[in-house]
Amino acid sequence: NKMIENAHTPFLLKTNTSRIVLLLSLGVSFFWIFSTVINVYNIAVLGALYEIFWLFAILLIFALPVISGLGWIREKFKLRSGYLFSILIVLLTILFLQLSVK
Repeated sequence: NKMIENAHTPFLLKTNTSRIVLLLSLGVSFFWIFSTVINVYNIAVLGALYEIFWLFAILLIFALPVISGLGWIREKFKLRSGYLFSILIVLLTILFLQLSVK
């Protein structure tokens, strides 16, 4: 039974896990790039949402490469891995944030 097999599969090897990590990476990248390009405090609602989510976004921008690295290792360094793309997205976002500092 596929459901029983799936229950014993480690979390980082499940197929949906790489998709979830990739989507989280895209969301965090969008959050940081959007908040860098747009002055979020000009619009009160955006400023409030930014203040609510910034700590979670900081934690994720550092945790996601670690989680992705572990998943990529467990997938034996496949080049078409969602974990690899997640690492690249987060690293490019961090690079963008460093280069956009005024």
